[in-house]
Amino acid sequence: METAQFSLASEIYPGYVWRRKDDYVRAVEVLVPAEGAASTLQGELIRAVDKLWYEGQDNGNINWGPDFEYFVDMLTYHLVTAEHRFLTADDADRAQLDLYILRHCGHIAYRLKPDWARGADYEEFIQVRRDILTEPDGPDEVPDIAYAHSDLYEHLLDCVMDFIEAYPGPIPYTPPPWFVH
Repeated sequence: METAQFSLASEIYPGYVWRRKDDYVRAVEVLVPAEGAASTLQGELIRAVDKLWYEGQDNGNINWGPDFEYFVDMLTYHLVTAEHRFLTADDADRAQLDLYILRHCGHIAYRLKPDWARGADYEEFIQVRRDILTEPDGPDEVPDIAYAHSDLYEHLLDCVMDFIEAYPGPIPYTPPPWFVH
């Protein structure tokens, strides 16, 4: 994937129609607990997108850290890189771009935190490449720290609904012991 710089001032998918919203609403009721991790992979994939969406839009990624990296990694594996292929090539490419953008914004938000708010262990883990960071052009420009539009998250949730359709049986899920969210 090309690592060209980009601006997120406008939507990635202008006019995107959330095609599986009704499926999402039903799946949340059945698969996602009110608190804590889901007991199925299907529920946890939904929860991962929801958590990323909330963190980006409501918090500006101020809490970005290992848990959000884990969500992006988990979504990347199950939607894009796993041996099972259930997405169209176009949706897989878009999902990969979606997750790249979310990680990119999270890394920038993390780097803008004051030193006291960063975790030393995560500093080594993040290893941000300077060529993908969007540097402000001046004092009035704000870097891309969060994706504030709904289209990207809706697209990812459509992809998760496609995963659930391809793998409807409950797949047991247990979060890693260090996982907080």
